[in-house]
Amino acid sequence: MKTPPLYSDRSFFFQEELSWFLSPAIKDFSSFCLARVPSCFFEAPASSSGKYHPEYTKQKGGLVLHTRAAMGIAKKLLEGRIQDFQRDFFCASPDDFHDALLLALLFHDSCKYGAEECPYDPSMHTVFEHPLIAGEFLRTYADIYKNLRGKPPFPKNDFAIVMLAAQAVVTHMGVFNISKYSNIVLPSVVHASWLGQVVHICDLIASDCHIQYLFNHHIEEGHNG
Repeated sequence: MKTPPLYSDRSFFFQEELSWFLSPAIKDFSSFCLARVPSCFFEAPASSSGKYHPEYTKQKGGLVLHTRAAMGIAKKLLEGRIQDFQRDFFCASPDDFHDALLLALLFHDSCKYGAEECPYDPSMHTVFEHPLIAGEFLRTYADIYKNLRGKPPFPKNDFAIVMLAAQAVVTHMGVFNISKYSNIVLPSVVHASWLGQVVHICDLIASDCHIQYLFNHHIEEGHNG
């Protein structure tokens, strides 16, 4: 996987959402990964076809807006204690569920246009197998992060949270797991964990063409990521 240029201020795009993480290590890991996702993630619209997403996400930077909306929906569900409803999360605590859900949604579309580093070009198309690529992205950088010198030790529990989030990313397309443009069949959310199902639901709501998410703050136009 080719590593993109590092931009120390990429966390700016998610400054509010990053503040929602409970674990400082997961928050730091998220910033670490944001510096390494392909540049086009910060520039591209949520959809290359102009379909299946609300109007405000079809502009430049729309993929970031879609991601922020999905995380905002998750935050509201967490406020309603959806984490208390799960029964199959490997005995993880509600706080672990909280951070795994937000982490999965932050990176669920991080490789939507592929894993290769490149600026966005309007001729680009989304990659159907992007859930598999993004899940592998999280797993790869979790291994790198935990062995970095100069970083505090990555708590074992937080590493497990990343692994669970990565698996939820893989199933986030839900029932939309086949495409006439690809021979790949994505893992079905039917067999996913409760976490994976909630990730799919948040993504589905954020993608609804009839719903416009209102943000507490907007990203400055022209900010360099």
